[in-house]
Order: sequence, then C-alpha cells, then structure tokens
Amino acid sequence: MRGLLYTLRALSLVPLALVALGLFSWFYFPYLRFERPVLSVPAALAVWFVAARLNRLSTRMATARRVLQATLLGGSALAASYAMIGVELGRPLDRLAVIVAIDRSRSIDLVPNAATRIAEELRVAELGMHEHDRIGTIAFGA
Repeated sequence: MRGLLYTLRALSLVPLALVALGLFSWFYFPYLRFERPVLSVPAALAVWFVAARLNRLSTRMATARRVLQATLLGGSALAASYAMIGVELGRPLDRLAVIVAIDRSRSIDLVPNAATRIAEELRVAELGMHEHDRIGTIAFGA
C-alpha cells in the first residue's frame, strides 16, 4: 500500500519536474506539452493531499479493499490533475502538413469540400502551435 502511494506521489511530480526543466533553454521535450503549466504545482499538491488521506485509511478495513480504494481514488486524482494541467501528447507539426494547409493552388480545387477542409486544418494547426514549432511559425508568418 505504501509503495502504491509513493508511486502516486512520484507520478504527480513528473509534470512539475518537466515544467521546471523546461525553464532552461537547453531542455526541450518535443512529444509532450502542457496547456497550463502553472497549474502543475496545485495539481501536485492536490494529489499529495489525496495520497495523505488514503494513507490514513482504517487498518480494520480488509487489505484488498484498502488497496483497491487507494488505486481507484489515487488514480482518479492523478488523472484529474493531469487533465487540469492539460497534457498534450504527440508529434510537433511537420513541414508537409503546414505547407499543404497553406498552399491553395488550383489542384486543391479538385478535392471535394477543399475550402472547408483547409479552414479546419488551419484552425487545428493554429491551436496546436507553440513557440518551438519554428517551421509552422515561419509558414504562418509568411
């Protein structure tokens, strides 16, 4: 049970550590981003609070029930904290996706509903752009 709670606490500190390392210009993790990195501190504190409360479960309760309760409630708290931070997983925009979305040549007119598809792709690309997406920034700046 204690090992489960230590793991839960350690997993709650991962976003906080990545945000702290992200303050240095030499550290960039391209496949993981946070929408609201400022909330990593309160999210970690909330998970630590839940883990502390789960540590104080009654010893009269059956061991399997305590472990199941700690797993489900702790996992829910961890998932809620990650959702609060807004974890984004995936590859950064590649050059081809941005160029295809910007290029409005006559050949695209042959594709059915091309204008709506291009507008949707541009909207998604603009929402997903961050400062490290240099190719996308240059293409949209042009």
